[in-house]
Amino acid sequence: MYYLPTKENKLVRVCKSFFLSTLCISSQMIAYNRKRAENGVRSKAARPPAHNRICDVARQSVKDHINSFYRIESHYCRSSTQREYLEATLNKTRMFRLYQTSKYCHSGVKSHLYSTIFDTEFNLGFHRPSKDLCDLCDKFKKAQDLNLLTEDMVEEKKAHDA
Repeated sequence: MYYLPTKENKLVRVCKSFFLSTLCISSQMIAYNRKRAENGVRSKAARPPAHNRICDVARQSVKDHINSFYRIESHYCRSSTQREYLEATLNKTRMFRLYQTSKYCHSGVKSHLYSTIFDTEFNLGFHRPSKDLCDLCDKFKKAQDLNLLTEDMVEEKKAHDA
C-alpha cells in the first residue's frame, strides 16, 4: 500500500505507479529502503557514513600547520584589509610538502584538502604588495613577537608613526 500526504496532512492511498511517478523514484528504491526500515521508517543508524568525511582532527592538524608559519601584516593597507602575508618563497605546494614531514601530519590529508582549507579558512597571501615596504615596522613587529624589544626600538617606532 502506498500513501501520499495532502495539504491538510491527511494520508491518501494511491496506486504504486502513481506513487513512483509522483516521487520520480524507481521500484528498486522502495525495495532497498523497505529492507532497511523498521515500522516503515528507516533509522539513521542504518545509513552508511559518508565515505569522504574528513575527521576534525585532520582538519585541525592542517590549520595548526598553517598557523605555525610566520606572517607579516600589511603596513600601508592595514586599514582597508585584514590580509596577512607569508614568506614570498612559499606556495601551497611547498607548504603541503612541509606538512607531510611535520609533526602535524595526518595520514588522511591530501593536497586538495590542504589547499581547500588554506583558501577557505585563511586570508593569506604569499608576497607583500609592492607598496608595502616598511622594513622598520616589520623589524619592530618581529622583535615584539620574540620579546626582544629595546627602548631604542620603541622610541624609533614612535618617531616613525608620528
